[in-house]
Amino acid sequence: MKKAATRIACAALALLLATGFAPGPDMSEAEVREKVSSVPRLQELYSSPTVETSVGYEVATDAWRVILTEGAAEDPIAYLTVADDSGEVEGLNVLSNAGELDYPSLTEDEAVKLALADERVQAELSEHGPYSRDAEYEDGEW
Repeated sequence: MKKAATRIACAALALLLATGFAPGPDMSEAEVREKVSSVPRLQELYSSPTVETSVGYEVATDAWRVILTEGAAEDPIAYLTVADDSGEVEGLNVLSNAGELDYPSLTEDEAVKLALADERVQAELSEHGPYSRDAEYEDGEW
């Protein structure tokens, strides 16, 4: 009986240690995105509606890798890391092209909605069969 109780206690302790120290992120992807969006040096970039954030957790470093991309041009504009345990932002690198890009004031969806609301566009689409909702941003225009 004593051996069985010892085995149960050891198994429970092993399970507790295994689950308590299991690798994995403490922060959620949403928490990382929120943390990054509050970084002062990134405020101007985030003012563009087409800036997108990619977030991925790396077990080996226990950190989140974050890439900011200008969505219309699909160009990376900044890289940074967020430490999972502390939430500290590290290694912020805003690329030189970030200041050179022409950022749209509308998202692709907003531009498409505005175009579809135009009577001339509606007439053209009704005359020429099926169409796609894809839009390209070039020289400052959708």
